[in-house]
Amino acid sequence: MKRTTTLVLLAVALTSAAIPLSAAPPAETALTSGKAELNLSYQNLRQLIADLKTKEYTEKPAPPVAATIRSAAYQFDLSAKSSAKVTATFSVTTFADGWSSLPLVSGRYSIASIEPASSVLTPNDGKLALLTHGAGEHSVTVTMFVPALPDGSFSLETVAAAAGRLNLVSAEGYQVQGAEALGDGGYVLPSGGGNVRIAASRKTETIASTWSADSRVLYVAKNNELQAEAHLQLNAKEGDAATMAELQLPKNARVISCEGPDLSGWTETSMQQIKLQWKSHGINRRRLILHYSLPLPDPDETWTLNIPRLANDGETRGQLAIVTPAEFQLTPTEPMPQIEASMAADWMKSEGIPLIVKLPKAQNISFTGKRLTQIQAATATIKTALFKTQIVPDGSTLTEGALTISHRDPKLWSFTLPADSEILTCQIDGRAANPIVLSDGSLQLSLPAKQSASKATSEIKLSFTSKLEKVQPIRGKLSLALPATPLFIHEQHWLITLPEAYEASAVDGNLTFSNGKQSGRAITLVKRLCRNQAAQVDIFYRKQSK
Repeated sequence: MKRTTTLVLLAVALTSAAIPLSAAPPAETALTSGKAELNLSYQNLRQLIADLKTKEYTEKPAPPVAATIRSAAYQFDLSAKSSAKVTATFSVTTFADGWSSLPLVSGRYSIASIEPASSVLTPNDGKLALLTHGAGEHSVTVTMFVPALPDGSFSLETVAAAAGRLNLVSAEGYQVQGAEALGDGGYVLPSGGGNVRIAASRKTETIASTWSADSRVLYVAKNNELQAEAHLQLNAKEGDAATMAELQLPKNARVISCEGPDLSGWTETSMQQIKLQWKSHGINRRRLILHYSLPLPDPDETWTLNIPRLANDGETRGQLAIVTPAEFQLTPTEPMPQIEASMAADWMKSEGIPLIVKLPKAQNISFTGKRLTQIQAATATIKTALFKTQIVPDGSTLTEGALTISHRDPKLWSFTLPADSEILTCQIDGRAANPIVLSDGSLQLSLPAKQSASKATSEIKLSFTSKLEKVQPIRGKLSLALPATPLFIHEQHWLITLPEAYEASAVDGNLTFSNGKQSGRAITLVKRLCRNQAAQVDIFYRKQSK
């Protein structure tokens, strides 16, 4: 069988379509076309026609783009001012099997070299285009010179690339327009390409904004210093850039923090100034919160204070508030308009009731201080004290006491036993304790701190002995006393039991009978609301009649 072309096969198919398949065909059909000849049996021809009718032929789709630039990197050397040496490296991917033409650089640039040398760049519509054949990856480096424009600037025409980068060499004093700066000194180029302008920076004189200020500061005497919180509103003249301002601080101020919307930074100078910088232009109303501290003057010194202000004192108005400890009183040395604390902002009253002076303009205000007498409140009191004293005929006594002392913080409690008495036992909240003997002969116990106000009491139990004169056979007098303490006592009860066969006929002292009964072997006395005063009693006794 001889070769034939696809055209002949199609002709066969078209010709055979007119042959009735039901007719009895000859055993073999011969077709000729020029010098080519094809001999097919009718069965084979019929199968071929069926295959041509049912088989679908699909062509390979063409790529959506013939080629693309994956990255373009430009190194712009400004060593020579008349022209810039540019080294451009392009990474190219071609997709088409045939020829592709991809513009890379402007035709107005002078080409110094092309790497690799086998790369073909051809002029095309005012540009130099890379000419390639077939799909593949290509890397091309073009070294060229870009002339300076009449004003000394440069215009670099960049191509569209998925990733574009520009690096400057010897470019001090130049600025770039049309690209985004990176932190490492390079620039990111737009993906769509375009012109990038590189020009010498022009130093423009910054015109200072005209400001006015409302400054309100609260001084609080705390931790051996004056802690200050200042709220400022700065108003710039309409049309000013309003991006920079300077504030004067009171003498010896130490800045702790400075915060405010849009504030990009602040610096403190050695001249008691703080320089402020904002990010955005044209915002004519700025707000700040400034924290700083001052050394705390001695109480007998004149306190001289001021508010944070602009250089021109007349452009700043405000309020100066100060909170001192309750025992210290400040008064302005000269009459100044004052503001009621109830009219002040809440943040000015956060540390107590302030003295507030109104300032039509910023100025130093002098205050004189006076320390007021402060009465120390009691840190502990004795809620109840219950004592029981037993007396035997030879005059020996045993006194047992139970006291409830109210306190919150740790407390050193001192008490003094009656003369010629000795401590026998002592407990604090059920635990044995050993009192300390002080130089004046009094005893001292250390009461621990309490965890909550609901349990802010200590339970004290103690006992002591003493020796009185011997009980007389018929009648006599016994003098007794309870421990003395500087703590305030709300109420104390004292049960005294005489020896058997004796009864009290009269009582004299600083106590009263608690139940109205003034005689008998056992008597109960009471003393209320006392401090630093020992309970004392003289008991007149007699032999009970049988």
